Amino acid sequence: RRVHGNCGIQTTEYEGQSETWGRVLRVSEIAFVLFFTIEIIFTALSCASPRWFFASKWNVWDLVMVLGSLPALITPQFANISFLRSVRLLRLIKAAKTLEELQRIMMCTGRAFPPVCAIFLLSFLCTLVFAAVGMALFAGRFTDESKAPRLNFDTLPNTLLTLYIIMSNDSWAFPMYSALI
Repeated sequence: RRVHGNCGIQTTEYEGQSETWGRVLRVSEIAFVLFFTIEIIFTALSCASPRWFFASKWNVWDLVMVLGSLPALITPQFANISFLRSVRLLRLIKAAKTLEELQRIMMCTGRAFPPVCAIFLLSFLCTLVFAAVGMALFAGRFTDESKAPRLNFDTLPNTLLTLYIIMSNDSWAFPMYSALI
């Protein structure tokens, strides 16, 4: 529950929030870091030897997260280490140990990851082929810089950006109208 509370508080931060809410978040972050520090100390003391403590990957993960969060409490220059807050959200994975259905979903996701990466790689290679063809056919022809200056086929990055916009159907009208001119 403490991990869920920490994650819930962390997700309420937003750009343009009031100073009061910022102070509430800062105090709650300090409280959670202190709580997790006490928890890791008790966990370490409850183990018969340091070898037992470090045998669990979750204990090592918690220790690294707590040690990484402590500088933010000590000095204000480290107070904006937002990536640590994001990494601490991964503690929710620890909850998967208790739910068998969630474990099964995570295992299936892990097994599906390599084939999905292969599909993305194949898709990227096909996009590169179309980018090469587009550069050969349309290089220097999209000259209307007033609408979208980077949507052209002059360079490989601009070509990949143009193809991505066309494939995702996001503002695809700009390159189409530039091609018609």
